[in-house]
Amino acid sequence: MSTDRVPSERVLAIDLGSSAVKAAIVDRSGVIGDVAAAPIATSHPGPGRVEQHAADWWTSTLTAVGSLSADERAAVSTVAVTGQMQDLLCLDADGEPLRPVVLYSDTRAAAEHDALVADFGDEWAAAVGAPPDATSVLSKWAWLEAHEPDLVARTDRVVVGGGAEAVRRLTGVVASDHATAATTGLYELRERRWWHPAIARLGSRLPELDAHEPRPIRPEAADELGLSADAVVVLAPGDAVAATVGVIGAEVGRSYASLGTSGWVAASTSAPATETGLIVLPGLHADHWIAVGPVLALGSVIDWARTELLGGVGVAEFEALAATGNGAAAGIVAVPHLSGTRDDPTARAAIVGLGASTARADIASALLEGTAQTLRQISERLVATGHDHGGPVALCGGGALSDAWCQTIADVLGREIERTNDEHASLLGAAIVAGLDLTLGGGGAVIRPRPERSEAHRALADVFNRVDSALRPVSRSLLELVATHSP
Repeated sequence: MSTDRVPSERVLAIDLGSSAVKAAIVDRSGVIGDVAAAPIATSHPGPGRVEQHAADWWTSTLTAVGSLSADERAAVSTVAVTGQMQDLLCLDADGEPLRPVVLYSDTRAAAEHDALVADFGDEWAAAVGAPPDATSVLSKWAWLEAHEPDLVARTDRVVVGGGAEAVRRLTGVVASDHATAATTGLYELRERRWWHPAIARLGSRLPELDAHEPRPIRPEAADELGLSADAVVVLAPGDAVAATVGVIGAEVGRSYASLGTSGWVAASTSAPATETGLIVLPGLHADHWIAVGPVLALGSVIDWARTELLGGVGVAEFEALAATGNGAAAGIVAVPHLSGTRDDPTARAAIVGLGASTARADIASALLEGTAQTLRQISERLVATGHDHGGPVALCGGGALSDAWCQTIADVLGREIERTNDEHASLLGAAIVAGLDLTLGGGGAVIRPRPERSEAHRALADVFNRVDSALRPVSRSLLELVATHSP
């Protein structure tokens, strides 16, 4: 696959993700060099609230890039940046952040979202391509208008993605790629422009829309990162689309799953068809779109379970436990909605079926099975709507390194899993969009479903769906109780 750009010899790819900034230098053959990562702290200052600091984003970017070879950095011709989408960062007239970044997974704006739906009716969903939810940037902005009006009055510009903020620091330009814009609830999908009511609400605060055009790097940023002053910067699509390009290119009808702190299941499609429960994002050109089903908590479920539920076991010990356990056979269902779901921010996690004989290994296995069942729900929707034509499902992201998790996903989906050779697909995708001219090679190892496990999971799928649905009103009641009785 190639782009229309002049091919780049060497690309510095940066992915400002939800838990860390990753950076690597990608050569013209598509080989990703050493990957450096610097963590980003996340805070949860209240129910449904998820925040990070933009200053931490830049510090982690400097740390990650600075960890790479100085000689290789100096030889970079292009910087390609991707990252998390659907954030809200408010800047004052001097370009300084006014408050912590409200992240994509933040669900505090449920009441404001309901009010927006009442105001706009069906017009909102029709314009943006799918029914928005409380995580939309427009809903978050409405929450700020209601709760922090002085800050809103001081806001000069908004940034809606992690990659866009890194590009602002690199170039001085406040921009948004079209894919990230399409996640905000502010973007008119078929027209590929900001929606008029959003313009009326935010006005000149909205970032300019960027079609991955190279921009000159600021001299100060080049010095900070050890780059040539002649390097150019490209804002690649947000992480979901960048990862798609890095895993399956623009191949229509093929699907993959990204396993990170959060994640998604996605497929390339040739038309912007919209269905409830899926987000449709602009791809690389007018006839390339990505249908995405997001999952707000994947790896974060495993991390929480390791530290809070299973006594602080390490990653390797959890992997061993999960590999030897069998949650389905033990009659355990784990619903993994620690951070709610896209369509229901009040949804919460639960483990059902525990008994006196339940072993830690079965709990670990059930947690992996629960995340896989969530991926299965999205995968079935992609198949039913014609976006996914069947065949192997590719896996990428840090979670794809887990043998136990990949095998569990194959068992639950009942489909072959193709584990990509590298877990840094978004870095490769960003480099391709920025002008790296290469053809994607074959995938990695193929993991086949175990027939006896797949049969059990097919039977369990209906139970999982019913438990998931039955718990929703219980979770809402518990949250109402907390809100009523919290100090």
